[in-house]
Amino acid sequence: MTDNRSWWLHLIEAIVALVLGLYILISPIGASTNLGLALALFLTVAGLVQTISGLWHSGRSGTKTDMVRGLIGLIGGGVLLLLYFMGWIGLTSGYTILAIVLILFGAVGLYEQFFDRGSKRLSWMAVIVNGLLLLLGVLVFVFRTQEADMAQWAGIILVVIGLGMGAYALFVERNAESEPEPEKVTVQPEKPLIEPEEPPPSTEV
Repeated sequence: MTDNRSWWLHLIEAIVALVLGLYILISPIGASTNLGLALALFLTVAGLVQTISGLWHSGRSGTKTDMVRGLIGLIGGGVLLLLYFMGWIGLTSGYTILAIVLILFGAVGLYEQFFDRGSKRLSWMAVIVNGLLLLLGVLVFVFRTQEADMAQWAGIILVVIGLGMGAYALFVERNAESEPEPEKVTVQPEKPLIEPEEPPPSTEV
């Protein structure tokens, strides 16, 4: 969440977070069984968005961190989905790995905002979102054996992330992108008010 031109990518990420969060809250019984899948899917989408954003704005400050964060979410979430559908991972192990990936994803995002944003201004929305993701990772680890409690907190956090990111993308980033860049004003050097008189021609022979 650092470049105005990728507001629509952030909007997609916000919609995914909001839909998954509402699903978990509205259908807690069915969602608790698939909670890990929902969070892994969110990580995969968020990681893909971050990776695309990093590639799109390559060369700018913070893009390497963008890529690292994106790959953490994309690979971590994607591998968890693959392991689940192949039946190669248990529930507790899956939640433990999911918690680690969420914590890393949020922590790298916070690192970028505070230490690797270059000349860009600090984005408090990015700080809040990454802080919530880090908190979600801690909650997943703590409640990994209590799916009902974890589902409630995960649903609330995803809804808050979705609403916050969506509003920020629509009303802040999109508007900032549509504003025309200020025209560069070139300052001409001022001419002296009194021009120096030319010396009279020499009469010497």
